[in-house]
Amino acid sequence: MEIERRKINFTVAGEPKGKARPRFCHNGQVYTPKQTTTYEQQIIVGYYKQCGNVKFDENSQLELFVAAYFKIPKSASKKKRIAML
Repeated sequence: MEIERRKINFTVAGEPKGKARPRFCHNGQVYTPKQTTTYEQQIIVGYYKQCGNVKFDENSQLELFVAAYFKIPKSASKKKRIAML
């Protein structure tokens, strides 16, 4: 059985952000921080704008490659800056 392979590329503009941990209210209710939900929506919108309505079967295997680019921190030494480029 041959596996069908499709390659989809899309770019999300802006500074990459990690997913923040869930937060808990005093009454025990759990919520996701607004910054995380906003960034998740930005990724979803970017995907649909660039890839259209491409969807995958529920049981399909996916491989994900993420390339995240960050600014070089101002605190980095000259030697480290050169290594980061």
